[in-house]
Amino acid sequence: MPFKKFNIITEEDLLKSEGGPNMLQAIKFNGPRHLLVTGPPGSGKTTISLLRATREIHKGKAIKLLTYQHLLRYSLLGVADPVLQPHIITMYRWLTDNFSINPESHSVAEMVSLMIGKGQQYDEILVDEGQDLPRHLYEALPTLARRLSVGADTGQMLHSKGTKSKDIGQALETHQEVVEFSLQFNYRNYFETYDFARQFMPLGNRDNIALQNMPKGKGGLDRRPIIVQTANEKKTLEQIYNLLIDNESVNVAVLFFYTHEVDAWCRKIQARLNQDRLDLRISRFHSDMSDYEREKEAETMQNFVVTTYKSIKGLEFQTVIMPSMEYASIRPKIETPQHYYVACTRATEKLYLLYQGDKKPDWLLKFRTDSYVHHAF
Repeated sequence: MPFKKFNIITEEDLLKSEGGPNMLQAIKFNGPRHLLVTGPPGSGKTTISLLRATREIHKGKAIKLLTYQHLLRYSLLGVADPVLQPHIITMYRWLTDNFSINPESHSVAEMVSLMIGKGQQYDEILVDEGQDLPRHLYEALPTLARRLSVGADTGQMLHSKGTKSKDIGQALETHQEVVEFSLQFNYRNYFETYDFARQFMPLGNRDNIALQNMPKGKGGLDRRPIIVQTANEKKTLEQIYNLLIDNESVNVAVLFFYTHEVDAWCRKIQARLNQDRLDLRISRFHSDMSDYEREKEAETMQNFVVTTYKSIKGLEFQTVIMPSMEYASIRPKIETPQHYYVACTRATEKLYLLYQGDKKPDWLLKFRTDSYVHHAF
């Protein structure tokens, strides 16, 4: 089944929401300052970027909307105004193709020199998921634009060379004043999902948002995440298969840390579906795929997507499945709490975490038992 496009939120929709007026101020901001939009998962940072870019381009402004992740770019292209679509591109692709810049190896002075050499100038550059980009890039980018608008959340920083929100603001302030809009509402997750996800983060790093305003399960419906214990890989595969069949009418993400896990499990899941002659196809997506592979996959994206924690940044799925959670406690130098926090908060309706073994993993022992449901399979 083809991937179901995300709903387009309008300014009228925002006016009906509790935090909407604050978001509209950010969308319509027109002062002579840079713009920094901060907030937790599902708070509307990407919505602000999209609606703001749409407004500005219809006013005849020269803009670029830059994302970090390829999959987020494809998703935005699917819902963006046709006039805006040519101006949505990934940051590193744009820097490489237009300026021959690699932020990982070029200094601020080198980037500025290359930017000036092209003679390009924009009214505004909008950056989504800005926390995953290096700080010195924010010291160079104002060379190209009268205004930078950056959406960022330190709690979702997955890259070691990323930049905390406050440091992005400090870097931009070396050029001109920055106005910050802090978003306090999570519109994506049920309370139960977000309450669970926050436990991955250390106490001092947890978001201070209005949890009391988040929707909870009603009418006896239990919205708590489901933890599934499986005996072995075969049982894990069978559980993933069952969950996909149960959720075949919605978008489902199956998430792994490593790209080779995505490739291997995509083959296994597809083979299991083919075994029952089901007319269902799995899409895979990760950063190690070639540009051609990514473009081809995006054109025929299915509602079942196997991808990585990093590639799913900025997106949302009705159902999220996280296998291999038995490793969460033993690869701490590779997988950080932010990876699991980001993965969990992609789920708008259902969240499943799977682990193999005969006992609960260490990370789960630290979670409140009333915040999840546990099953053995």
